[in-house]
Amino acid sequence: QVQSDQGLKRIIICQDYIDDIRRTYTANFTSSNPTTRQIAVATYLIDRLALRAGNEKVCILCSSKCKMMNIH
Repeated sequence: QVQSDQGLKRIIICQDYIDDIRRTYTANFTSSNPTTRQIAVATYLIDRLALRAGNEKVCILCSSKCKMMNIH
């Protein structure tokens, strides 16, 4: 129960920042800096596809590699 309560508190705190984060990565899609654009696209994919990092001990596992993706 304590772990669940801590997770809920983190979600509530993150909700205060999510709109600003989304505005920032959307604006960075058109950046002249290629690294900034790449970070913006990666952040967008993580956000919209609800990708979650994990490992063998985590039920939800995400292992995305550039060679596994084709972006057109």
